[in-house]
Amino acid sequence: MLKHLVITLFLMGFAAPALADDTSRANELLVEAVQLLQSAEGAADAAEKLRLSEEALGNLNEIVKRYSSTDLAVKLITGQAIGSISLESVAKAVEEARWPACLVSPNYGCAITIILAYAKTKSGEDRAAPYVMMASAQAEVGDIKGAKESIAKVLARAKTKSGDERAGLLALMASAQAEVGDIKGAKESIAETLAYAETEDGKKRAATLTFIASAQAEVGDIKGAKESIAEVLAYVKTASGKERVGLFAFIASAQAEVGDIKGAKESIAEVVSYAETKSGKERVGMLAMIAKALAKME
Repeated sequence: MLKHLVITLFLMGFAAPALADDTSRANELLVEAVQLLQSAEGAADAAEKLRLSEEALGNLNEIVKRYSSTDLAVKLITGQAIGSISLESVAKAVEEARWPACLVSPNYGCAITIILAYAKTKSGEDRAAPYVMMASAQAEVGDIKGAKESIAKVLARAKTKSGDERAGLLALMASAQAEVGDIKGAKESIAETLAYAETEDGKKRAATLTFIASAQAEVGDIKGAKESIAEVLAYVKTASGKERVGLFAFIASAQAEVGDIKGAKESIAEVVSYAETKSGKERVGMLAMIAKALAKME
């Protein structure tokens, strides 16, 4: 018994200084996080504001991960505020800074981050919709496993649908199927989608061709893709508002696929300009639509 007590006291003699060191390091990280957030508040440059906010959040996460036995870590883990700072408030500051930075320099990384952050807060159709549009973008940047999982979920949904909804889902997945190497599946999806497009005109036909143009290019039908793009762009001239922006959003990746980078950038600019005036679900939807085009141009 005494032997065990002696051992315990002996170990405590080493543990106390170690804990003091951990507390000191945790305090240093917190002070640095506060300074970073203060600098972020005064930053005029959107990208710099995001960088500083992300670094501050990184400090808090490091406190939790590396110095979990300290009072600061316990407070952060349990959602308590330390002064005006908490993990939730700093994470929110990062997300608020991300959108302006993404507007200044749209890219795949910022788009996907915003989309995923939004999707995690939703359920049902609202949660599933962003993933429908992300599958091709995932494949484009090499996330084949993620893309295949998204494709499987969407194709399962397509089996329960009909008409333009089914055609739209198949068209969106055709491109992703081609990018993960399922050329046979992609061609089948393209054929069914084009057969549906022949039965429609105006808005529905343009929307269907918009979805399928990228897939046509990806299976080697560049001529067909360019014809689809041209028809969509001709229709866009008669459209306005959300419809017009939606067509630009989807056709941008097809333009990039056939090598029309200038046209793709112009289409993306139209979408970003519109998205800047929106928030929540609608803004995320716009980003999800252009994620693939952004990935293609990186």
